[in-house]
Amino acid sequence: MRISSAEVLERRFPLAAALHTARGAVRERRGFVLRLASESGAVGLGEASPASWVGGESLGAARASLEMAIRTHPSYATAHENLGDIYAKMASQAYDKALQIDKANTPLQTKLNLIKDIFVGSARPPKLEGAKSEPAKVAVAAPVQKPPASVTQPQSAAPAPVATKPAPVVTKPAPAKSQVKPAATPSGNPEEVLSAVNMWARAWSDNDVGAYLAHYATDFKTPNGEPRASWEAQRKARIAKPRNIQVDVESPKVVFNDNGRVTVTFRQHYRSDALNITSNKTLVMVKSGDQWLIQIEKVGS
Repeated sequence: MRISSAEVLERRFPLAAALHTARGAVRERRGFVLRLASESGAVGLGEASPASWVGGESLGAARASLEMAIRTHPSYATAHENLGDIYAKMASQAYDKALQIDKANTPLQTKLNLIKDIFVGSARPPKLEGAKSEPAKVAVAAPVQKPPASVTQPQSAAPAPVATKPAPVVTKPAPAKSQVKPAATPSGNPEEVLSAVNMWARAWSDNDVGAYLAHYATDFKTPNGEPRASWEAQRKARIAKPRNIQVDVESPKVVFNDNGRVTVTFRQHYRSDALNITSNKTLVMVKSGDQWLIQIEKVGS
């Protein structure tokens, strides 16, 4: 049985009465539901609802484990691609119905044509695999260029310099190809960076100090140049004190730099029992192994 799709759904259930523990009052249960679907249509559900006040497990760690499992499983790429095709088909049907009502809507016709081009483009690769005769045609065309060279050789010595002239012309495209290759290499995956930023914000919202500090690189530059230990102690006190914290990331922008770093800018919404503030945030991140970690954190434009 092959898995065709997987998704993580967050769930919150308010308690009828507050549960008082040594770690504070618990007023709701939070957790995740893992939904798996197979190609045959079978659906399976799993639950991950850690009780941090009992075993110390955090919501941030549970979500990170589930998302990591989805990202690393090779069969899930097909599931996401199929899901995208479904959405595109639905959009195509909706645009087609809208055009039946408003046939003079040019932008709408453009959108419909773009979606049709997507499916036309997706059908091209199989044709290329089966049409092996095209490379054969190119191979036949190459020998056609050789007869002129063989014809010039029996003639006088004058064609010999002519034969040497195409040699520099042939060597010029080689540097051009070598210059294109570096530009074609991908600079990075923005989704991996945004996933790290969202897990950082989630750990902060969950009051999970350990998971929160784990998102900072070992060479993290503290805001005021204070020792790392002093900065961590200050952050622990501020994160653990409020009972309820909510940190949201809005309109993130990811820019990959030439030095291997990535700059992420976004609007940060922070809400707690005593504070509600929105500010501009900039994170400079570096990759350590498979993780993107924060090296510099700035507040303001």
